[in-house]
Amino acid sequence: MKQPEVRICMDCDQPTLIPVSRDIQIYSSSIRYKCETCEAKIEIQPLASIGVLITVGLLVLAFWWYILFARSSDTDIIGTSIYIAAVLALVCITGIPLLAHIMNPVAKNPDRELPDLTVNSEHIAKKLILYLEKFGLLGGLIAPLILLLLAMGIVFIIGYINYTFFGI
Repeated sequence: MKQPEVRICMDCDQPTLIPVSRDIQIYSSSIRYKCETCEAKIEIQPLASIGVLITVGLLVLAFWWYILFARSSDTDIIGTSIYIAAVLALVCITGIPLLAHIMNPVAKNPDRELPDLTVNSEHIAKKLILYLEKFGLLGGLIAPLILLLLAMGIVFIIGYINYTFFGI
């Protein structure tokens, strides 16, 4: 497992933002940092978790767009306004964690020993979440698509076997 790096604190502009703890949440993990000089605290989601959120949000918005606009000739202002509000909500929900990465960049060549952030959680997908975090934002963007294609492939195989051998 790749350990979190030292980051530059946005308050004091020093490479003193040290990872303190790591929590596994429902679909992602979060890392808590604490500055050694100004005592600032921040919680940062790994980029892979943000990538998963972006992809799932875009898939949901695409499906919703198809239902509201592609198959309908009668779209009203209320439906359009709600859809625009959902797009803006997705931008805000994904933009705030990305902003934490931009405002607190990873420090180059930190010369200090980092604490071991082993997660002692009994979360069912702990290994999968921590493995996915190694691939960064791109891995998070691609992982839901791979999972979706895998599920569709299994459904296709079951349907093919059912149709071919049982004729139902």
